[in-house]
Amino acid sequence: MTGGTAVGLVLIMVAGFLVLYNTVQVPINVLNAPLQQSSVVYFANGRTPVGCFCSVDRSVVTASQISKSKYLAPAFFAAEDRHFMTEGGISITGTMRALLVDLSGSGYQGASTITEQVAKRAYDPCNCGNLTISEKVKEVIAAIKLAKMESKSWILTNYLNYIYLGDGAYGVQAAAETYFGVPISKLTLSQAAMIAAMPNQPGYFNPDPKSGAPYKALVARWQYVLANMVRDGVITQAQASAQKFPAIVQNQGSAG
Repeated sequence: MTGGTAVGLVLIMVAGFLVLYNTVQVPINVLNAPLQQSSVVYFANGRTPVGCFCSVDRSVVTASQISKSKYLAPAFFAAEDRHFMTEGGISITGTMRALLVDLSGSGYQGASTITEQVAKRAYDPCNCGNLTISEKVKEVIAAIKLAKMESKSWILTNYLNYIYLGDGAYGVQAAAETYFGVPISKLTLSQAAMIAAMPNQPGYFNPDPKSGAPYKALVARWQYVLANMVRDGVITQAQASAQKFPAIVQNQGSAG
C-alpha cells in the first residue's frame, strides 16, 4: 500500500465517522426509562414484610446514596474503568481492541468503559453480547455524545443501578442486600471490592466457598480490584493486605 493510498483510506474512515457521528442520536429516552424494581409488600404495621413481588431483583438508588458508600464507586473504577472521571466516554485503545476482535470473528468484546456500558443498554438491553458491527459503532458514538450530554454522576448512577451482579441481583443495592444483607451505605471495603469484581463474570463467579472453581476465580478478581485500588491511591497496601474475603449472608451465594 502506497503512502497516498493509506492517507486516502484514513480520510475515508474519518469522513465516514463524521457522517455517523452526525447521524447517530443518543437514545436518552431509553436510558432515562424507569428501571424495573422489586416491590415489597408489608403487613398493616408497616414494618413486617409479607414478601417481595418482582421479576427483577433491583432497588434503585440515588447519586446521593451512592456517594455515602465510601468504597463502592472507587472499587468499580478500579475494576472496570480507572479513567472514568477524566475520559471522554470511551477508551481509544480499548475500543479499537474490541472492534478488531469483533471484526475478526474470534469472539465478542463487551463495552470498554462505564459510559459505553450505559450506552450499550439501548442496543443490547438483555446484555446478550450479540451486537452487530454497526450497532457496536453506534454504541461507541453514543457513548462519546453521552459523555458530553450527561454528568459523570448521572452516568455512574445509571450504571450502578442497571448492572447485573450475579445471583439474580441487578444493581448495587440489590447485590449488597443479596450477598451481605446491608444497604450500600454499610458496605465494608472488602464487601465493596467483591461486588465490584462481579461484573467481570456475573454468571460464573460464586462467593460461596463450596462452589469450588467459581469461588476461587472470584477471589482472584477481588484481589485484582484491591490491588487496583492501591494503584489508584484509594487505599494503602497495608489496608489491602489486611482484608479477608467477605462472608456472605446465610442461604445466599447461588450465583450462576
